[in-house]
Amino acid sequence: MTVRQREGDPRGTPAGLAWRLVDDRHVEITRPSEPGFDRGAIYEFIYRARDPIVMGIGFAALRDIVSFLRYETKDNPLAPQERTRIRRALGFGISQSGRVLRDLVHLGFNQDLAGRQVFDGILPVVAGSRRTCVNWQFAQAGRYSRQHEDHSYGDDQFPFSYPTLTDPISGRSSGILQRARDAGVCPKVLHLDTESDFWQARSSLIVTDTNGADIAMPEEVRIYTVSGVPHAGFRPLTKPVMQLPGNRLGYGAFMRALLVALFEWVEHGTVPPDSRFPSRAAGTLVPIAEARRTFPRLPEVNFPTVLNELRLLDHSVEPPSESTAYPVFVQSTDADGNALGGIRHPLLAAPLATHVGWSLRASGYGEGELFTVQGSMIPFAQTEAERERASDPRPSLEARYASRDAWAARLAEAVHRLVAERLLLAEDGDRVVAAAHESWDVYREL
Repeated sequence: MTVRQREGDPRGTPAGLAWRLVDDRHVEITRPSEPGFDRGAIYEFIYRARDPIVMGIGFAALRDIVSFLRYETKDNPLAPQERTRIRRALGFGISQSGRVLRDLVHLGFNQDLAGRQVFDGILPVVAGSRRTCVNWQFAQAGRYSRQHEDHSYGDDQFPFSYPTLTDPISGRSSGILQRARDAGVCPKVLHLDTESDFWQARSSLIVTDTNGADIAMPEEVRIYTVSGVPHAGFRPLTKPVMQLPGNRLGYGAFMRALLVALFEWVEHGTVPPDSRFPSRAAGTLVPIAEARRTFPRLPEVNFPTVLNELRLLDHSVEPPSESTAYPVFVQSTDADGNALGGIRHPLLAAPLATHVGWSLRASGYGEGELFTVQGSMIPFAQTEAERERASDPRPSLEARYASRDAWAARLAEAVHRLVAERLLLAEDGDRVVAAAHESWDVYREL
């Protein structure tokens, strides 16, 4: 049993730290008597386990049930009169299930036992560059690496991206689509991430090689990110765990548009919208130090000094040993602190606040570390006088918009542009405009 205040601190056994085995599923911890360990401290218990479950069979189960429903006629509830009715199969998954889709294809399970294709297309959402730990001894499928929590959990080693690449760090050559391509069962892929996923899920490794250079996607792949949006939806917390108010924006409308685009691509051959993702060449993917330099200096706002970095891990020992670091980048920002590149949420085109994909832990909860996969929001000042009193470099709402109607027109223009680009459905565009109109009053009350 060890404890450390921050992920990057050495593991320690300070005075007073103790534990006892309550039963075969519970450990009771006595916290150290030494100061310096708050409610965000990391307690780590390493033990020899037994009787692992063969979790990797889950991939075979997914493969076989989809193949059965798609191709078989006998005893198939979707094949009335023993005639199959399924023309295509699409795989759709958010977060954990999105990671499962990436790993299923990577491990060769998009081909059934008869050699047939399982999924014609997949839409992994907010998976980042991660896969899963399902095909591992003692797998715990729901866990995943973050900057502070479960940082060394083994869900995100090479390969990270869809084309086959050679990684000089691990010495391996691979890609998410390699086995499917070799077997002739390569699915079409639309991949959607959010701004949070650059900070916690190393999304930059989707579009850069392990030297940090931009890479081209295969013709079957399009990639998108929604800027200004967090991985997880806004949830009011009962304790002041975050330094800043939570980010209220979401990605659901963009996800629905891409699901329609995937269907049209697979069923009708209609080419989907071009990829919309930050890049090194465009200057919209940068090291965290550069992002910190260019982010505006806002009153009572701390910019992160950490992200969920990645190193080559050796899981033959516990805790895993770390060696060479992979280059991981985050999005650059405009003068308001809103992210550049990707699909910009309409409230970044007609902003009322700075919306970011990161959230910092407050005092008493591991201060300064990233708080899970939440985002933050920093409203603009209402008036220039208020802005000047706060020494806020961002123009106030009074200076930006002549009236609420002027703001609404700018917002509607951004929404209509996204609808024309097939990145929003028209009905969702109307919903976004309606919700944003309500936001005007909400933001003025913050």
